[in-house]
Amino acid sequence: MIRALFLILLFFPHFAYAKDTINLSEWKTLPILHEGRVKPLDSFARIYLKTFSQRENIDSFNATEWLAQTVFTPAKALQTPLFKSRDGAGKARYFSYEELAVYIQTHQKEIENLVGKNAEDRSLAQTELMTLYENFILYTQLLRTTTLFLTPEENQKDLHYKLQKIILKKGNDFDAYTPEEKEIAAQAYSFQILKDSAKNNVLFRVIPDENSWFSPWAAKRGNFNPDAVQAWGAMAKAYQSGNQEEWNQAIGGLKTNSLKLKTEVIFNILSLQHIAALLYGLAIFCFILSHFYKTRFFEKPTLAVLTGGVIANFIHIALRVYILGRPPIGTLYESVLFVALVCAAGYAFLAWRQQNANHILLGAISGLLLLLTAQAFAGNDTMGTLVAVLNTDFWLMTHVICITLGYGTCLLASVTAHYYLIQKIRNKDTKEIFTTIKTLSIFSLLLVTVGTILGGLWADQSWGRFWGWDPKENGALLIVLWLIWGLHGHLTQHLNRMGFVIGMALLSIIVVLAWFGVNLLSIGLHSYGFISGVAWGIALFCVFEMALIGALWLLPKWKKHEN
Repeated sequence: MIRALFLILLFFPHFAYAKDTINLSEWKTLPILHEGRVKPLDSFARIYLKTFSQRENIDSFNATEWLAQTVFTPAKALQTPLFKSRDGAGKARYFSYEELAVYIQTHQKEIENLVGKNAEDRSLAQTELMTLYENFILYTQLLRTTTLFLTPEENQKDLHYKLQKIILKKGNDFDAYTPEEKEIAAQAYSFQILKDSAKNNVLFRVIPDENSWFSPWAAKRGNFNPDAVQAWGAMAKAYQSGNQEEWNQAIGGLKTNSLKLKTEVIFNILSLQHIAALLYGLAIFCFILSHFYKTRFFEKPTLAVLTGGVIANFIHIALRVYILGRPPIGTLYESVLFVALVCAAGYAFLAWRQQNANHILLGAISGLLLLLTAQAFAGNDTMGTLVAVLNTDFWLMTHVICITLGYGTCLLASVTAHYYLIQKIRNKDTKEIFTTIKTLSIFSLLLVTVGTILGGLWADQSWGRFWGWDPKENGALLIVLWLIWGLHGHLTQHLNRMGFVIGMALLSIIVVLAWFGVNLLSIGLHSYGFISGVAWGIALFCVFEMALIGALWLLPKWKKHEN
């Protein structure tokens, strides 16, 4: 396999270079079938540039420009430092495709031994090596995408005829060939390899035909949608020559008027989740500014900024719903986006209703921290089709939204309990705050209980049992029991006011364990949403929260003791 890839490397430099003068604004909206849904090339390009390099731009190229260069002028793409890796000291470096080919060849035996090994049994270095190898294979497919258009078919036949003469004369010993014979052999073998691999090249499926989609090689081989294949061939030729007029003509035969594809391109450009995070951060700055100057002049503008962040957060989620054609929550990443909206919107409402500017700060901090948390899971978000058990709009609309709203209101109650403890230290009136905590706790109990029951009904429909002590089911039950314990303890006066508040402050730990922690176990029928590598983060959060809540509880007692 590696020898074959090196033959292709020898062959690629014969391809023409593009002049990089083509306008790609229309090209980025062309459809491609990827991960079970049709999306624009812009989304596909962003996903794979981030997969390979963990960057959104490379060598002054954006993702769409990088993809066009890769598929239309692979020779130029060979030298681009694209693949991110880390050395033994943890220092990042970028390999070009040519460099990576050499690296893969030197580690070929190790790779062969790792192929059948479970991912959990690999070391960090082995995982890094396999990631590079998998990305190498994916990028090889992209480089092969339009190679059938780069040399006329009659030239391919001529190369094959010349190769047969060389083989009759010198056999198959490649090392014995003259430089000219090696070049002929490399080109001829490369074309044969590319043709033979066409049936397996399913990454770049841009040619639609009835109910299926094909890569250009596969479509040409199977004679599917010849007009589209011809248009892609004309596009490749126009790109390499830098002819915008011919490019526009080729694009004209492929353009669709899909509003959803164009909306997704705009969605990618706007990056509204980053705008929302920026506005939440700006609201925090404005709040600090108003307190520094000891004026209420900034309160309404600060609330307006927070509201702007809520609107950006909401539109981001709404556009995802439109693009994906399903309810807003289907992945862990989407659930964090949704809870960020719930917390920020909830505190914006409380700030307006209670005329309390401190709620603006709480909402901005909650929204910002949750959106930053979402970024930790954004790398796995490709807006693909959900696994079969999740691909049910009714249950995504009912159980998932209900339980996620429950997470949001639980965090609202917990953060408000933290606020209560801080105000207690400052000897401020806490009566209204306590009432808010109780109200939020009751709403949380209602939402999480109903959501858990709906989850049981979904489980019964999907798996034939209402309850199976699955870790995620236990996590939801844990929140319900914690809330019942706190509310019942307060009503029966087994918990005084401070005990109840501390219990609600600790609710943040319960929610994090039920929301994220159970996913670390990687067991149970809830086989979706599993995560790894965040155990230390969850543990540090739990320790920090317990230390913070303990300090806020003990500080007033220390003050009294000193007095």
